[in-house]
Order: sequence, then structure tokens, then C-alpha cells
Amino acid sequence: MLATAPGPHVARYHSRQIVMLGRDDWGRWLDSTVPAGEVLLPAPAGTLEVTQIR
Repeated sequence: MLATAPGPHVARYHSRQIVMLGRDDWGRWLDSTVPAGEVLLPAPAGTLEVTQIR
């Protein structure tokens, strides 16, 4: 499990966020010539849906 700075939807609740690699990034993550900082990014706004549970 890899963590990064939180995206806008997680920052209200936590200081870190799990990296969610999209299929387009799988090959880039395995390519040692691609800097990790280009792949290990927070999820963009709108990726997750936050729902309050009471």
C-alpha cells in the first residue's frame, strides 16, 4: 500500500491518501525511468464520493 498527500476530497478527514493507480499508469509505475512523483499522485477531485453515515 502506497500513500501520498491527500486529494481535495480526503484532506478534510486525513493527512494522507492511498495511491490509486489507474490502468493507464500501471506500466508507468513499473517503468524505472519514470519518476515516482509522476505516478504517485492523489486522486483528482470527483474520483471518490464522500458519504456521511449516521
